Amino acid sequence: MELAGHEKKVVGIQWHPTSNGVLASAGYDKTVKVWDIEAQNIVLDYKTQHQETLQSLNWNRNGSLLITTAKDKKMRIFDPRSQEVVAEMQPFTGGKKIQRRLP
Repeated sequence: MELAGHEKKVVGIQWHPTSNGVLASAGYDKTVKVWDIEAQNIVLDYKTQHQETLQSLNWNRNGSLLITTAKDKKMRIFDPRSQEVVAEMQPFTGGKKIQRRLP
């Protein structure tokens, strides 16, 4: 089966934890898509919520929320039922930490 919809490379995919045949994907095109695998179509398409490259996505334990992180260091929580962002936060601050080795 081939699912076409992202304009650039896919960063990650996650199966819905409780619904068979539901898959979420995130791409370098800064979009998140929720797929109905049996129908082979997109049921939700989040196109404008991310301004930077996506880095990860995951469902919560019961599949009622979808969480993403992006290069802008923000975490966004989506409610697929209302198709809205219910929370946006910046839990990641600062840059990479450089570790120095002592002689």
